[in-house]
This record gives sequence, C-alpha cells and structure tokens, in this order.
Amino acid sequence: MKKEPIKTSNPDNTESSDANEVEIENPTIAASGIVSVANTSDGRIEVFGVGGDNAVWRNGQTTHTGASWTGWSSLGGSVTSKPAAYLNSDGRLEVFVRGSDNALWHNWQTTPNASWSGWQSLGGTITSNPAVYINADGRLEVFARGADNALWHIWQTAPHSGYWSGWHSLGGVLSSDPVAATRTVDGRLEVFVRAVDNALWHIWQTAPNSSQWSNWASLGGTITSAPAVIKYFDNRLVVFARAIDNALWHIWQNDTHSGSWSNWASLGGGLTSGPDVVENANGYIEVFVRATDNALWNIKRTSPSSWSSWASLGGTLIDASAIK
Repeated sequence: MKKEPIKTSNPDNTESSDANEVEIENPTIAASGIVSVANTSDGRIEVFGVGGDNAVWRNGQTTHTGASWTGWSSLGGSVTSKPAAYLNSDGRLEVFVRGSDNALWHNWQTTPNASWSGWQSLGGTITSNPAVYINADGRLEVFARGADNALWHIWQTAPHSGYWSGWHSLGGVLSSDPVAATRTVDGRLEVFVRAVDNALWHIWQTAPNSSQWSNWASLGGTITSAPAVIKYFDNRLVVFARAIDNALWHIWQNDTHSGSWSNWASLGGGLTSGPDVVENANGYIEVFVRATDNALWNIKRTSPSSWSSWASLGGTLIDASAIK
C-alpha cells in the first residue's frame, strides 16, 4: 500500500492540511501519478485518477478533518487525459476529460456530495489535458489545445448550468497543456502556455466574465515544460517552469493585475518533470518536481524575498507523459 501526499486544487490553490494523505490502494493509479484533487462543498478532499482500464476512478475523505477515506470507486469512461475537476457554484463537483474520441467529456454530481450523472460529451477535438476554472460570476470555463494547436475554450452559459456555449478559438500555437490561472485580483481569467518558440505566452479576459480576450503576449524565456501558476500572498501572479538547463525558473507580476512582469530568475535544481505548485497551510508557496534521481523534491518560499534549499521527499516517480 502506497501513501501519497495530497495537494488540493481548490480556488485558492491551497492545501487543506500538510498532514492530509490518501492511501492509493489501486496499484495502477498509484503508479501513474495521473491524479487531480478538488475540495467538496463540505471541505473534504476528493481525488480523481485514471486506472489501468482507462476509466476515471475517485476516492474521497469521509470527513474533512479525518484520515479515513472511502476507497476507490469507478466513474467509468474511456479516458486519454488527466482528469480536471472543479466545484460548481452550487457545490457540485464536475470532472472533465479527453475521451478516446478526442472530444471533451464531463461527469458531475447530481447534488452536492451525492451520486454522479454519467459521462456526456461536449464535443470538440482536443489534443491536451483540459484545464478548468470558474469565472467571477460562477460559470465554469474549460480550456484545451485543439487539433490546430490553438487554444480553444467552452463555458457554461449560466452558473452551475447544464447548458454550454459552443467551442471558440483563442488562437496561438501551443506546445503544452494550457494552464488556467486563478482569477486575477480584479476577477479576470488568465491562461499561460508554452508556445512553439518554447517561450511562455499568456492571454487574459479583457473584463471579468467576458468572452472578449486580449491578444497573445510573450513573457520570453526558454522553457521545456508546461508552466505552473499561483498567486503570491499579495495577489500577484507567479509562474514556474523547467528551463533549457533543467533548472526551475520563475517570473512574476511586478504589481497586481499589471502588464509589467519581472525578469526570469532561476531557483536551481535538476528537474526531469514540469513543476506543480501549491500554497501550504502556513501560507507559503511550495513547488514540487521530479529530479534526476526520480525522487520527489520540493522548494518553498520562506519569506517575501527568500527561498529554502531543495529537499528530497523520496520515492520513485515514473514518467506519466504517455497519457498527456
């Protein structure tokens, strides 16, 4: 039996507790590392993974403070991506995947913390993991790379609604999965990608809840992974990625919802994966990566101007790129 540390993907990108662990009893899910984590309406952690049968499996805490878990159960489906899960504004979880037909499929709780609807298609032809975030007015919006390598998106037409828009292109030429940032301090969604020139590019809503978006803008750099993004305590966005030297590099806004960004800065390390980033229970940012020894390593921000040394958390992580 293998225990894995949990990092939640709730709207604040905040861990519920450093001590939270899930017992991954399904060996295929444990080996794959293809898991997404979300918070339920009552504060429990829910984990979604892809099994050896290519179905989506779920496991959840029985109480929000407890160490007891429900055990793995199947939601079915035929999946070719990592699941993306998010909480609707009415408290129902919803999960999005790329199906074996390369369309976007979704499955949702019929009421908060209750049974599931079954899989339904939202169409499209996507070539990446989907990314989902919630608009300021409570509507979910999903982003994915299309067959033309552009960024495409689709959204609920009303909060927690079963009705969705058609697919719309935001252009660009992507070479990574899209990363939907937490909303900026003024409520606009912002998306970051690695483009074909291996630079970091971003695009953002021109106003909260808007279907109008900016033009694409480059933040430079030479990156070799999908980016990871989070907010500093003062609401400035910061983006992390592996660079051409296999070190971890980051870039950040100089001011909240500003068009002005810092230069790229290195945090060192020897990465063999893209980064994952969370805010821990103490309010500090932590970045997790796979290093050259295939172990899990992390580095954390210890003050507004300093970072810890790299520390190994052990383990042997496999490459999950085959499902991306």
